[in-house]
Amino acid sequence: MTVTIDKIRAFVGEQTQVAAHGVKDISEDVISTGVAKLKQQNLSEKHSTQLLTKFFKLTAKNGRDELIKAYAGGECTTVSEGYLSAHESTDNRVAGKYIAKGLIHVAGYSYYPSFGPYVRDKGLVIYNTWRAPVKLFGEVDYRSFLEKGHRAYDDNLGKWLDTEGREGGDLSLYDAMKPDLWLAFEKLWFANNPEHGRIFTDWLSLTLTYSDLKIRWAPMIRSVQGIGKGTLVQSVIRPILGVDSVRELDFKRVIDKFSGDQFLSRLIVINEVKTTRPEHYNSLKDKVTDDYLFVERKNEQGFQSQVYFATLLYSNEHRPLWIPSGDRRYWVPDYIEYPECWGENDDERQQQSNEFFQLFRTALDDGGLKELAMFFRWNATTEGQAELYGVAPTSEAKKDIISRRTEDMLDKLALYLDDNLHSTEGFKIADLQGLYPRELSEGNVKKLVKELGYVSTRQYIGGRQMWVYSMEGKKVTDLHKPSRGL
Repeated sequence: MTVTIDKIRAFVGEQTQVAAHGVKDISEDVISTGVAKLKQQNLSEKHSTQLLTKFFKLTAKNGRDELIKAYAGGECTTVSEGYLSAHESTDNRVAGKYIAKGLIHVAGYSYYPSFGPYVRDKGLVIYNTWRAPVKLFGEVDYRSFLEKGHRAYDDNLGKWLDTEGREGGDLSLYDAMKPDLWLAFEKLWFANNPEHGRIFTDWLSLTLTYSDLKIRWAPMIRSVQGIGKGTLVQSVIRPILGVDSVRELDFKRVIDKFSGDQFLSRLIVINEVKTTRPEHYNSLKDKVTDDYLFVERKNEQGFQSQVYFATLLYSNEHRPLWIPSGDRRYWVPDYIEYPECWGENDDERQQQSNEFFQLFRTALDDGGLKELAMFFRWNATTEGQAELYGVAPTSEAKKDIISRRTEDMLDKLALYLDDNLHSTEGFKIADLQGLYPRELSEGNVKKLVKELGYVSTRQYIGGRQMWVYSMEGKKVTDLHKPSRGL
């Protein structure tokens, strides 16, 4: 073939089109090719297919060695040819090294809801760790659930008409559909603010129903201990989403260098949130809102991956996180206390809590979980009309925990950098002087940007060497020029 500029442009154009098409399921084609190879090693089609959906290969971080990965329980573990020989050989003892030769080589592994085990993303073949959850109900169950709710609503409305408004008329379709089990939970968590109960229920319904919907804000649930935060995750959310689609992390793990891998799931639950450092707010913000994160695993090559997770934060603290004025990422309902009727001291209240949630879990096992799953699905559909907020809803509780420097110009400067500084840009303190009044000293500003995680390094920008601040001292290509005041 003669290489010409037209042919080069045609190939480049084809690559651009592939990238523009987004994620594509290629499982059937890739596995069919792999099965053909393994059948040449005397493996059956069934056994070959099982192997190819569980095992794959990728290049190690050194760029030379190959790693064999095994998928199990939402995790991918490195195994050897010896492992394949010992545990995955067929009855005629096909050697593990021959199995490895037939495995599919991928660029990485990530989480792509609703797709098969192999996808093509931006032209690269990726192994998909998403697995469909166990179905909790069928269409017959769902129709019965709908009929029951509509019947209760119609009966109540009929009573209101028959009595000329003296009785009935106080039951909305939403309330008619809501299971008593979830009503009890809402009343426990949001007793003094039913509107907060609706916001949380809408968020949860959308998170559970649409596995590829990116919600760009996170509920921050603050409460006393033993009020059901763990029960909600373990007994309701995990069974509906699938156990492999929920990750529970502590805050230190979230901001770790190798944390990207932990976000390849549907729901991230961050437990024990407790920090007052501004840089921690900055470290977490991108993970809550961004569509792509850099995934870096030990001994493996890093790559950029699209992410679909929603975030839920738990804390027993009244002020668990430094939040500046103007924040749009966190929804903060009222602090959840024990009901007064549960006793006069912590021992009595904890005993009542144990009894309540024992009954709650028993009801889930007796059909309540299926009913909740159907209600969340209904609420997330057109009829239920769950509201998808673009940013975190406002609340009085959030105003109480906003940074004590709410009106301080340093707060506004922090928000300016958060909203306007691109990842490819660095900045000079001198260039920021027009943003803040003279009463803020250069020392105060340097202290703030350091708290936010910016580090001053010497870099080349536009052919010139200069000292610039960038996030964690990372290399940047442009110098930020402020365009407005605070």
